[in-house]
Amino acid sequence: MFIYFMFFSKSENVHFDNEKVLELTSPFTQYSGRIPTIRIGSKAGLLFHLVTIRIIELSLCIFTGIVGIVLFVLGFLIEDKLLRLRICLLGLISILISIWTLLENWLGQFLFSDIQISSFILFVVIFYIPVLISAFLLTFEPLSKKWYMEGNLFLSIAVNIIVHLLQLTGMAYYIDMIFIMILLLVISFVLTILGIGSYIREIKNNESIQKNQLNEDRINYLLGTIFAIFITVDLIIYWNTHKFMGVINIAFFFLGGYLLYYTVKVNNERKTILIKQQIYSELAYLDSMTGLYNRTAFEDHMNTLRLQAHNPDVTILIADMNKLKEINDTIGHSAGDWAITNIAKCLKQAFTLSCKCYRIGGDEFCVICENMKEKDFLTFYDNFIDSVSSTISEEGHQLSVSCGYCTMENKDADTCFRQADQLMYQTKRKYKEDLK
Repeated sequence: MFIYFMFFSKSENVHFDNEKVLELTSPFTQYSGRIPTIRIGSKAGLLFHLVTIRIIELSLCIFTGIVGIVLFVLGFLIEDKLLRLRICLLGLISILISIWTLLENWLGQFLFSDIQISSFILFVVIFYIPVLISAFLLTFEPLSKKWYMEGNLFLSIAVNIIVHLLQLTGMAYYIDMIFIMILLLVISFVLTILGIGSYIREIKNNESIQKNQLNEDRINYLLGTIFAIFITVDLIIYWNTHKFMGVINIAFFFLGGYLLYYTVKVNNERKTILIKQQIYSELAYLDSMTGLYNRTAFEDHMNTLRLQAHNPDVTILIADMNKLKEINDTIGHSAGDWAITNIAKCLKQAFTLSCKCYRIGGDEFCVICENMKEKDFLTFYDNFIDSVSSTISEEGHQLSVSCGYCTMENKDADTCFRQADQLMYQTKRKYKEDLK
């Protein structure tokens, strides 16, 4: 904004008895009462005025900005993408509101010698607020499913671009277009009410939604609605009187504080859920007796291998315990369980790195090694056989297994598994023949 003492913009010829009077008027008369007050004097005097008279407003603005920065940074630490976006947008809105109010309190004049730059930044900040609020509303899942909410965001972006182009080309001034921003905020507010009403009607008879979650959603939308109302009211007051009432900051403290609490609460709850899901997933894929992966995990791994046929660096080993029935019949099932558990222990100790061990049957095991040359696999295999042979029960029974292995070179996963299984049965037959 500028101070114009005289501006030759309009001239009229007024006749008084053959005399001509030149009347000079300013083109900025229409903005009377809407242009911010400009302090004249030294920067030291302006700083003294800011510190002594506007200290409360400045403290509130600075605190709002700090909270916004904290929210924006903390948002990136949240694992949930939608919640992360919501908090980051809330932080950006807070930062813009802080900048807006700081510039309204003559800080722009203190920072910039050119008042035009300060005014330009002020209006750019103001016109970006509807865009961020529209994006913020879309982070609430029920509202994001409404086509008119997405349309409101695109409308805000399009209008924002048009407003800046009109200013840059000199076809209109920002101050003439503030009503557009207020209109966009009112539209966002109305659409939000419609979206919330539609959502409440949808879930009213939905028994699958927990009562606590429903109450939390209502609180979130209620606070969001109050926030939108406060912003709209404050901007309407600003447009009519050019006086900033600070209602936005008050609304933000309540909304920001609650959402910060809600974010921490939801983040902790989701971490707990993820931990539980991880535990349940491990239980679903682990054999309870041996701690090895179970048949379900084995089938999933095989499905993955079916997509990468003819891989020479993949080896499948089948191992079947010898004389398990004899151990169960003569010594007891507890001894049989001990034998199975120790075979599994030998597998885990021998096959490390990129190998996964599975119990795919009562006394049948499988090992899948990926990204491993055959010579490296044979080293692990020999260690496994030696470990099994050196394991002897208290009753003096020596453990024994029959094995067969095959690489996926020039064959698919199922063919490789069948060949390894056939080799295992050949070894088992030979073992039985040697006992006769």
